[in-house]
Amino acid sequence: MLENDFQIVRKKNFGVYNFSDVFKNMEHCKMLWKVFGGRKKFLSVLEKQKVRVSRKNWIFWVNHKKSEITIYKGYLQECSKKFLYLDSIHEFVHIKQLKEGRDLWDKRFTYVDRPTEIEAYIIAAKEGKRIGMSKKQIASYLRVPWASRVENERLVKNVLAKI
Repeated sequence: MLENDFQIVRKKNFGVYNFSDVFKNMEHCKMLWKVFGGRKKFLSVLEKQKVRVSRKNWIFWVNHKKSEITIYKGYLQECSKKFLYLDSIHEFVHIKQLKEGRDLWDKRFTYVDRPTEIEAYIIAAKEGKRIGMSKKQIASYLRVPWASRVENERLVKNVLAKI
């Protein structure tokens, strides 16, 4: 799948939707086919996946209690298409991790050192590289506002070394 095939319905009201009603064409994402062990397995997850458009300004995350992907409405409306595409991949990796019984919020680690985060960022960064993003663009994607400059640089260094 090329990032250009990815379509976003940005004008959604607050509420819960089928993921594919907000983010179109993810079923063609071969990276997620690989993550889930094949196209059919990924499609069976995608068809049931819900996304909540929220007032909560936490950008894009998985509610582990509901296995629901949540996105802040402002982020949905304003974030670049490429970053939303990579974020979607990142969050689906978390859905897979959750299905495997992994702790997405393991407090033994800082955010940038958490194994589930590193894994999800590596997969998203590999897709970014595949669609032609430069290392500088991928590094920009990896920097998050809730981590310090030092933590962000550690995350960028660790992820870029693995792609």
